[in-house]
Amino acid sequence: MRTPRPSYICAALIALLFALECRAQQQAGKTLFPVEKNDKWGFIDRTGKIVIPLQFNGANDFHEGLALVTANGKKLFVDTFGHVVIRPQFDTGKDDNSADLRICAPFSEGVAAIHNCDQTFFIDKTGKTVISGNFKYASSFSGGLAGVETMTENGLLESYIDKTGKTVWEAPK
Repeated sequence: MRTPRPSYICAALIALLFALECRAQQQAGKTLFPVEKNDKWGFIDRTGKIVIPLQFNGANDFHEGLALVTANGKKLFVDTFGHVVIRPQFDTGKDDNSADLRICAPFSEGVAAIHNCDQTFFIDKTGKTVISGNFKYASSFSGGLAGVETMTENGLLESYIDKTGKTVWEAPK
């Protein structure tokens, strides 16, 4: 009886892993689009079929499997099945730019920046604050870095932080 050669076994394992990875990306890449009708928002798929019912006061695109939606004056994140992943905790505030106004950036590299008039911080996909500091503004992460602004005695200081919140470099003065 002939035994399989190690190179054939290795090639078969690589092909299997590749197929599994492609399948996982395809499922994770379920593309949905926000849609509005009669002042209610939901999500449709590529065929136009409503996948998440029209039930929200506002909706944004999906990023990393989560979409920011507004319901009853609260901002929350839902998954591609319409399940609430991060419970309402971010008040949308009032039109008069009150101090409780919160703006949520889309998820990027596993975190989202949350802005209000007093501070900015980052949450993970469970809603837990994972990066905080004396930030007045923060951009989404890209390439492992996020641009932030902090207030100093000389005005706003622009810098970039890593995923631990550590300053990697500051803008030239």
